[in-house]
Amino acid sequence: MGNFGGFTPATHRLVTLPDGRRAFAKGATTSLTESWLRDEHKIYTHLSGSFMPQLIGWDDSGDRPVLLLEDLTDARWPPPWRPGDEEIVLAALEELHAATPPPGLPGAGDEFADSWPEVMRDPVPLLGLGLVSDVWLDRNLATFAAASQRAQIAGDSVAHRDIRSDNSCFTEVRTRCVDWTCASLG
Repeated sequence: MGNFGGFTPATHRLVTLPDGRRAFAKGATTSLTESWLRDEHKIYTHLSGSFMPQLIGWDDSGDRPVLLLEDLTDARWPPPWRPGDEEIVLAALEELHAATPPPGLPGAGDEFADSWPEVMRDPVPLLGLGLVSDVWLDRNLATFAAASQRAQIAGDSVAHRDIRSDNSCFTEVRTRCVDWTCASLG
């Protein structure tokens, strides 16, 4: 058993099960991570497809819940992205959007906040991340703000809402998406 991945204050471990299989264990450490983990478990219980890791187990009988998932450490985690990877991710998202939504899934419109007006008022926090330069932001901010205003958020399809390199991996010719705490309808 050892530490493995993740950016939340939840615990992340690789464990060996009695039958010799390895699994990824994600455990709550705070009341907030308890809530997130219960939401994530609900997704794993009610949603299935080639885009999801296998749910191995769940324990919510002790002090803090623990989610046990298929071990994906041998998968390929970008970057780098290879030619054709984007198409594989888009196909997985199409499969996800065609899936039957779990009951009680919140609407993305209920939780989505357009942050570009805030960036326009005060760009310092974004610039402080070092991801973009002030020249780039000056050149592109109006375009992003306008696109955000046109974006249609509401819908009845399942949306992961946190697809990025550290939440997507490749096994054979499939994409697996992890960290389902932000899932909603959109």
